[in-house]
Amino acid sequence: MDFTRDTVYIANILKCRPDTPGQTMGNRKPAPEEMQTCLPYLLAQLDIIEPKVIVALGATAVEGLLGKTGGITKLRGHWQQFRGVPVMPTYHRRICCGTRRSVRSARSGRTCFRCSKNWAGPSAKNSGIIS
Repeated sequence: MDFTRDTVYIANILKCRPDTPGQTMGNRKPAPEEMQTCLPYLLAQLDIIEPKVIVALGATAVEGLLGKTGGITKLRGHWQQFRGVPVMPTYHRRICCGTRRSVRSARSGRTCFRCSKNWAGPSAKNSGIIS
């Protein structure tokens, strides 16, 4: 999927990074309760943007948006629906930039999300990207 930045709006399931007790930094998966707490803010963003399509990047985005926990590998490439908007689950960009095997797997299914390198700032025209 190739999009330019002026046709994409990026949002996150969480509006802050989850705490990682005992660590100075980290990136743990958010708990379902944390995703639920932030959901009203995401819904408000989507109401304003009115996306024609949503691309859910990774298992956390799929779980937070669709409530599905079956794993991104099974869901990627298969259209879903969220409040009447088509949703395409796919790998998170970290996977697409990861090991050769994961990159080859992701790209073979053409389910990696890419934007052009000349991103010009936020816009809300066509697509919603949920990470």
